Amino acid sequence: MKLDRKPGNTYWGLALAWYAEYTAGGNPNPYLAKMDFLERYGMRAFMASVEEIHALAPSEQEVLFQALAERDMHVILHSNIDRTEIPFDEMDRETDEQLKLLEQYIPLCRSDIVTTCAVSHRYDRKFPWDEKVKRFSKAMSPVAKLCWDLGAPFCIENHADYFVSELLDVLRETPRLYFFLDTANALHIGEQPVTACVDAAPYVVGTHFKDHYMVRGEHPPLHYEIRGCALGDGDAELDKQYKIIMEKSPFRDKLVMLFELFTPEDKSLTHIQCFERSVAFVKTL
Repeated sequence: MKLDRKPGNTYWGLALAWYAEYTAGGNPNPYLAKMDFLERYGMRAFMASVEEIHALAPSEQEVLFQALAERDMHVILHSNIDRTEIPFDEMDRETDEQLKLLEQYIPLCRSDIVTTCAVSHRYDRKFPWDEKVKRFSKAMSPVAKLCWDLGAPFCIENHADYFVSELLDVLRETPRLYFFLDTANALHIGEQPVTACVDAAPYVVGTHFKDHYMVRGEHPPLHYEIRGCALGDGDAELDKQYKIIMEKSPFRDKLVMLFELFTPEDKSLTHIQCFERSVAFVKTL
């Protein structure tokens, strides 16, 4: 059961979660084991922070980079710095360090996009929103330019932290910044997922393709629970979101579509069953 590479050069991968069952008994090298698992399903990418890759020993890096090139696979890099707590001069230093790492590792990791998130929350009450937009844009602008020049658009994720409409304010202030849409995180913050997708889609270069289902908790309306499930089994309306993304994204022929998958806690499915059920659902889109 494999996912097709279409349309164009759009491809699928797995961001999270990497359950031990996926790679049990496989290659002792964790990165090669991930590639082996992904290849069985026609997938081509997984995620890692740029710091994780930098921390590898040179010999480990060499094995990883060679395998990526030989197997036509990708590590999608994630870059984060705190943009709301630290002074501007310290932010500049951290941004400069990120630029050096990304310039080194984007080509070697064959990272077609670079993701980030806000590392704060709309309800933290630390700064007015206008001040946050300025801070985000100041830190992200040089990274967005570098990533664009290297052919790997820089994109911000809706990380259950801000409304999509708020993050679009940051995009408008930051040239060459794009959107990495998590298709279920709207549920965490009180947005309607399909509406959020409509707003984000014209800027989307990739996704955490994820589903959740909602249940009323012990004390509604103040308590709701969000639970993991196979793709297509939850309340994110992924069939509608996929269609919107493919119609509206200017990158529809080269999207990076990464599963973010959490097996139901009720053990109704094993990790492998949940994964294969999700692959089967995606093949219907």
